[in-house]
Amino acid sequence: MTTDGVRGGRLLLASFAVAAVAASGQTAATRVRSGGGTISPSGGYSATVYVDPAPAFLPPPVTDAPYSGEEVIESSQTLSDGTRLTRTMSQQIVYRDGQGRTRVERPILHSPPMGRPLDAPRIVEITDPVANVSYVLDTQNRVAHRSALRAAPPPGGRAMPALQDRATAPSPPGTESLGAQTIDGVTVEGVRSTQTTPAGAQGYDRDIVVTTDTWTSRELRITMLRKTADPRYGESTFRIRNFSRAEPAMTLFLPPPDYLVREETGSFAITYSKP
Repeated sequence: MTTDGVRGGRLLLASFAVAAVAASGQTAATRVRSGGGTISPSGGYSATVYVDPAPAFLPPPVTDAPYSGEEVIESSQTLSDGTRLTRTMSQQIVYRDGQGRTRVERPILHSPPMGRPLDAPRIVEITDPVANVSYVLDTQNRVAHRSALRAAPPPGGRAMPALQDRATAPSPPGTESLGAQTIDGVTVEGVRSTQTTPAGAQGYDRDIVVTTDTWTSRELRITMLRKTADPRYGESTFRIRNFSRAEPAMTLFLPPPDYLVREETGSFAITYSKP
């Protein structure tokens, strides 16, 4: 594999790994896994993703709390020569309607940090707890992979923790409250967590103190803002851009009429390519 190919594969992995972290407590965990990929100097690409089977049942949906927005991570780091590097990376676009349906659009690849923008398709995951179905949309080949879901856990099984509970669970020991503020018209509560690596550990000659401020909406059951400061790697901020509380259109939670609908009962793969 070429150097560009290796870099492409790493970027693909980063796309889904960071998206999963950003979405924690907001949407169902992604079923999509990277199978590796390559990016050519001219902007072409080849990538394969694998989709795990649909969960046997859904956690309770978040209802009566529609919203939409683009989740982004902004990072900045100051080098030893004083140069400040900044980057904004779009992780996913999320839609949720009043009945708890969700639509998540994720890029299959991110542009190289210092390279030209990459014109790569997005993969779309739709979860419909009303119809008890989910879709994974292959936007390049125009195929909707549909899987059946169940609204209740199997007999003798244990239900997954509700998404609502994750957002409102008590803060663990070692954290401090930051009080309340308003972000994009939404009341949020802040919690600061601090992690210290003492001098001498892991080869550091000084204490390494990492702080993370997380601002969560109890009403919407989502994280609106998260800021992390790490003296080793700089600062990173997760936020929701173009945030809206309007009810999304129902068409967003259905495959487009010109898509081929394919019934899935297990794992499957999707391959994307551009010369």
